[in-house]
Amino acid sequence: MGRAWIIGMGIGVLAGWATADDAIALRGGGIELRVAADGKIVGVRGADEGHELLSDKLPPFFFQLTLNGKARNPTAVRLDEDAKQLEFAYSDTGITAQVAVHSCETHLRLTLRAVHGAEAERVQLLRLPLAIQGRVGRVVGVIRDGETAVGVQGLNTHTRAGASKTGWGGYLYSCAEANRGGVIGASMALFACPAAEALKRIGEIEQAEGLPHPMLDGEWNKISRTAQRPYLIIRYSVQNMADVLSLAERGGFRYVYHSNPFDTWGHFVLHKKLFPEGDQSLRQCADMAAGKGIRLGFHTLSGFITTNDAYVTPVPDPRLGRLGSSTLAADIDAAVTEIPVADAAPFKQRQALGAVLMGTEIATYDRLAEGDAPKLVGVTRGAFGTTASAHRKGDDIGKLADYNYRTLFPGIANGMMDEMTDRLVELVNATGVGMMSFDGLECLASYEAGGDYPRNRFVDRCHRRWRYDVISGASNLLHYNWHWHTRMNWGELTQSAKMDIDFYRAKNCEFYRDNLLPAGMGWWRISPMRADCEATRLEDVEYLLSKAAGNNATHALSTDPGILNRHGLAGRMIELVKLWDDARFGGALTEAQRERLREKGKDFRLRAVPAGGCELVPVAYGPFYWYCSGAGRKSDSGTLTFASTGTPRPQPPFPISNPYAVQPIRFGVRCLPAYDYGNSGNIDLTPDPETLVREAGLHKEAPTIEVKRDGAVGGEAALRLTASYGAAKKPSYVTRLCSTLPKALNLSSHRGLGVWVEGDGKGETLFIEIQDGKMVRPYYVPIDFTGERYIELPLGEVSLKRFYDYEWNNWSGFSSWWVTLKGFRYQRVAMVTMGYNAIPPSTTVSCRVAGIKALRELPAKVSVLRVRCGEQEITFRPDLEPFQYLIYEGEGAARVYDPDFRELRTVQPVGQVTLQPGENRVGLGIECPGPAPWIRLQSRAVGAPERLAPTQGG
Repeated sequence: MGRAWIIGMGIGVLAGWATADDAIALRGGGIELRVAADGKIVGVRGADEGHELLSDKLPPFFFQLTLNGKARNPTAVRLDEDAKQLEFAYSDTGITAQVAVHSCETHLRLTLRAVHGAEAERVQLLRLPLAIQGRVGRVVGVIRDGETAVGVQGLNTHTRAGASKTGWGGYLYSCAEANRGGVIGASMALFACPAAEALKRIGEIEQAEGLPHPMLDGEWNKISRTAQRPYLIIRYSVQNMADVLSLAERGGFRYVYHSNPFDTWGHFVLHKKLFPEGDQSLRQCADMAAGKGIRLGFHTLSGFITTNDAYVTPVPDPRLGRLGSSTLAADIDAAVTEIPVADAAPFKQRQALGAVLMGTEIATYDRLAEGDAPKLVGVTRGAFGTTASAHRKGDDIGKLADYNYRTLFPGIANGMMDEMTDRLVELVNATGVGMMSFDGLECLASYEAGGDYPRNRFVDRCHRRWRYDVISGASNLLHYNWHWHTRMNWGELTQSAKMDIDFYRAKNCEFYRDNLLPAGMGWWRISPMRADCEATRLEDVEYLLSKAAGNNATHALSTDPGILNRHGLAGRMIELVKLWDDARFGGALTEAQRERLREKGKDFRLRAVPAGGCELVPVAYGPFYWYCSGAGRKSDSGTLTFASTGTPRPQPPFPISNPYAVQPIRFGVRCLPAYDYGNSGNIDLTPDPETLVREAGLHKEAPTIEVKRDGAVGGEAALRLTASYGAAKKPSYVTRLCSTLPKALNLSSHRGLGVWVEGDGKGETLFIEIQDGKMVRPYYVPIDFTGERYIELPLGEVSLKRFYDYEWNNWSGFSSWWVTLKGFRYQRVAMVTMGYNAIPPSTTVSCRVAGIKALRELPAKVSVLRVRCGEQEITFRPDLEPFQYLIYEGEGAARVYDPDFRELRTVQPVGQVTLQPGENRVGLGIECPGPAPWIRLQSRAVGAPERLAPTQGG
């Protein structure tokens, strides 16, 4: 049965203090809040039918005050109808609080007017547990199921609000703090409405309460079609603006965004080479773009200040943000490198720079020596172009707040942060730029009072002073700033496109839906082959575009003209952006089609047809099959095994699925190098067991692990790794041993790995990782075998799928998703680690590992490639070299591409192979003049095309 919604605007009329038998009923905005005599919330309703929404799983709070560090709940409440306020009493302390109550059609507003008898450090306006199972908008402060939405909105920059998810539903909350904007004036709005109307209701509250309600092209930014458009991230300048705009028009991009236009952050001085006349040059670029119907944007790091900025050098601004201050414990001259301080506390957190401010000098220190006479040791005087000078005992010395980007921060209370926002206001208003990102806002919470207030203030001050609509987003979404920001678009560049979309970016889209925001699929790139990843594949780009269309989500292409010129399929990819975008906004896709596009693992192509319009083609890509015959090696040490399957030397025939009608075989082959475990150019990575140290900070449920020398495997000295896991219900978290190398290694031509393993067959995953100091490349070995086996992996990238299978859902210490997928420097390998993941419950595992070698990449060539299915065979003579591709689309000639997908030649096949519906067993054979390389095979089958409706313009 549906629910009839309360629109009543009254307050329960109970004069004097509420009695034990009665409750004050506060009504407004479709919600009824019932407050008992002791000030506790005893009921919440959102409909006339009397559906009780209050959960008994958690005690509710209502105007709880923190006084002298102690939280106090009210013990009595009364309603003063004349003053339209609630008066709360707090035990027998004599402390009272006055809360203004305003009831209207859209919401119930409650504002703390005054606290008498004490200074409150904090007020918890609300903690409201709700018996609603469904979506919890943690940031926007809305909990909703299929029928009902109940929400809270903070009504100013210093009132925090939001929602938390629990196993039984969730709770709304709102609070404010004296040192983070103030307690008096803390104000919130409560509402209830049909779930489908939650976003509309928030917009109405924004307008009624003077909250931000930014418009974009005549629409509220939360429903604007412009907000859902993709944008282009590229380093534009006065020199290349014409080419950039041509590229944007080709891809249908309406916004072009600069990733870093600044020479310095703080005063936000534009790069001289890119914008010779400063703001005027950026205005020139914006005017050129406006002539094409395109708007420009740029990236900022909000409150970050670079050390080359005028706020720092040559004379530092005394208002720079601090973690704390002390005084000098003795006189010092301009040359001393140890500085005595009266109080060690401010300097215990050194951070990245270890910067201190003394008058007009900044110095940096290596460490703090504590004790009875604390001092800063390893001091560099006159840092960042400041001047070293003498200072007297008792002079001020401040520990400057800094960040890993080697940047400083502005003071907040002293107005310096506001000054920085004023510069951003000036820049935007003077240039006509229409998009800006507030990256790094979260760091404004790390010093001084911190919290949400400075972050809210930074964004609010910019938006309220800009003279026109500006799209904004941030790396850190807060409740108040939700109103200002047009969209979020998290999801940076990684190395495993499809899995990254299905795991990380799809999860982001769910977060956006929970929080009533336009969806975003993150950034992506078109890039040539690098040492750590292959060139961007066309099917990966189309996968992202199809998922963006299905989710009605924005996305951003990050690239530059030089890269586009190197990638052979870049032009086609740019055209696909416009093709998909026109279909999305032109009404060509039905809701049923969008639903199919959203399915994980489902691929589609969109192609234009000669008669006009376009058609949607389902595509089924097979898994990667990795194959090496091992022929021609100087030393074929045992049985080659590819660790993604755990089977000895995977031999065709491979199972290839065709879910569609009978069709010719389609596939792509990528050639990789050949390796030889016996080659003298290999590099030994086997660590000395004495150097292996258990990783610090592992999950509390991580298994124990130990290592010792133990005989030999495959003729190589072996290490036995033993790990025990006691939990009874789920596979283990990661446990890892780490060994720092004496000297960083260059493995850019040694990316393959060979290792001997004696398995115990218990189903755990053994891994060996190399680390470049920050990023990680894993090599996984599933232990589904017993006895000795030689394992060879041609690249670290072959294990990325297994990374998702295991690491994504198993807390993994430093090997989290981003350090594994966002790049790797093979030329700077600094550490080798070994360990286990996914150990079965209540199990001890023990394997021997020997002869870990980074394998030298050897030249190789595939002169003949044969594919067989049943009695049919098709033969190619591609002369395929490492990292080149052969792509065959089922008819005509195959194409051979270089590592950047630039076409080299065509190859006419002999024979044919037809795939029947269902599973087909496909054999593979190669002929090589020298050692056999590894090759990667992936099949593809296409379904019947589906003609889309004509586009109506967008």
